[in-house]
Amino acid sequence: MQTAPWNEFPPFEPFSYQRIYYGAPGTGKSYRTNEIAAAFPDTIRTTFHPDSDYASFVGSYKPTMRMPKPDEKTEIWTLKPTVTGSTRIQEGEHIPKGVRIAYEFVPQAFTDAYVQAWEKLAKTPADGKPDAQFLVIEEINRGNCAQVFGDLFQLLDRHDNGFSQYPINADADLRAHLEKRLSSATADPAIVARIDLMLAEAKTKATWEDIRKGNKLVLPPNLFIWATMNTSDQSLFPMDSAFKRRWDWKYVPITEHKEENYKIEIDGATYDWWLFVKAINERIFGATESEDKKLGYFFVKAEKKDGVNVIDAERFLNKVVFYLWNDVFKNSEPEKAFKFTRPDKKESIATFQDFFNEETGERDDAMLKAFLAGLELDSEESKSTESTPPDAATDETGLDGSPSGALADAPTAVDAPAASATDATEADGGDTANA
Repeated sequence: MQTAPWNEFPPFEPFSYQRIYYGAPGTGKSYRTNEIAAAFPDTIRTTFHPDSDYASFVGSYKPTMRMPKPDEKTEIWTLKPTVTGSTRIQEGEHIPKGVRIAYEFVPQAFTDAYVQAWEKLAKTPADGKPDAQFLVIEEINRGNCAQVFGDLFQLLDRHDNGFSQYPINADADLRAHLEKRLSSATADPAIVARIDLMLAEAKTKATWEDIRKGNKLVLPPNLFIWATMNTSDQSLFPMDSAFKRRWDWKYVPITEHKEENYKIEIDGATYDWWLFVKAINERIFGATESEDKKLGYFFVKAEKKDGVNVIDAERFLNKVVFYLWNDVFKNSEPEKAFKFTRPDKKESIATFQDFFNEETGERDDAMLKAFLAGLELDSEESKSTESTPPDAATDETGLDGSPSGALADAPTAVDAPAASATDATEADGGDTANA
């Protein structure tokens, strides 16, 4: 009897089995994956980096510390010289005391998520749907995906019912670990029949018993692998087209978040962060003809100050201006952003060093204001003065601070608790360019 695939039931219907959120630094990509982690506490997260490999993603044998079992005995061997060299002779055995070193298979993020997904599938009621298991990979393009995934690459091809179409054989170490972990996963006969039927529909030539014994690796329909990718880092380890085709891609655009109302504060002057982002992004595109290096709204972390999200001068200089100079404009038409009229009325291209006082080495706030003026940005105080008639009463101008909230454009695929914008910034790489 044909049965409807599990992925046709909510909440899986609007989901992608493999999805990559991509966009410029600071757009809030990790905020989306944080929603999943909030809704599904069993979510397993990992971050790729240049040293990531198959062993750090799947698992490998490692020395571990463990206590001996009560009746455990260890053989004692000695080497005795012979005419041709030496030979090992067993002299007895003893009961070990204290902690000992043993080599064991240590699973990593993929294997843990894989096992948990199958365990959840086995526990599914005959008339219900399985619990979802998410594996979240941050900064997926900072690792060599071909090296990290290895033959797991084949498993990413999913049948319409959610199971992998092309199973692979586990190596001996992984197979032994999976058999140990899944041997206790008992399922209702009706669920076993349903699993076997769906595996047959996917033409996997695998059965529930093959999965339990670790003979075959097949991704189940309740395992979702989601990732984030900074377009500014895409040249680190380019993904081949075959790998890309196995993922659904979701672009996270650069948008304003009025509810956050970020402000730049420099020596008593206040500037609107979003106006700065728009102005500098125009110049970034003009210099690079690419959107990869643009700034997202949450590129830098703001701090609450009297109810307002403020980016102070120190953070603006060392996080934002340094990124713009070092990673964007230094070798690509610096005059697009760094040519402006200095406090001494001279117009020239500034370097990052020029934003520090030559004598004291301290931050030069006048240069920062001149930099913003070069982008045709005025402080809110100067705008207020210009717009007030001379004979009108002047009110004390304050900062318009809106309470912090969740990203307005966050997806609603799951009924997840809202996270703060500060969380979005920190999760998406904090106040660094890798957000």
